[in-house]
Amino acid sequence: MFDFLASVGFFGWIAQLIKSYYTKHKQRKKLEDQLPSIIQSIQEIQGVVDSLKTGEIEALHSDLDELGAIIDEQGYQTEQQCNRLNQIYNTYHNLGGNGSGTKLYEQVSKLPIKSKEN
Repeated sequence: MFDFLASVGFFGWIAQLIKSYYTKHKQRKKLEDQLPSIIQSIQEIQGVVDSLKTGEIEALHSDLDELGAIIDEQGYQTEQQCNRLNQIYNTYHNLGGNGSGTKLYEQVSKLPIKSKEN
């Protein structure tokens, strides 16, 4: 029916508009029907991302603790330890790590930087 009307000038133009509207409406309805499923999938993915982020923050805090204990026991930090400490802390902080890691980082960062041979 749409093809016949399309060949008759003005009515064909009207038919194309109706066909276009119908097609877009049909596509929109299909997307609207899928929206709850898409939202649920996004929420599930966000839950996984949050869990991974929490796990990474905990692992980085543990790394800060371990490296901090070594540096604290030495009474100084090597350049390599200083660089590693900064890398760990910056990632930890950017992920939203809490104040306990920051306190440890600030305490250990104040120790002098020396070469290991001294």
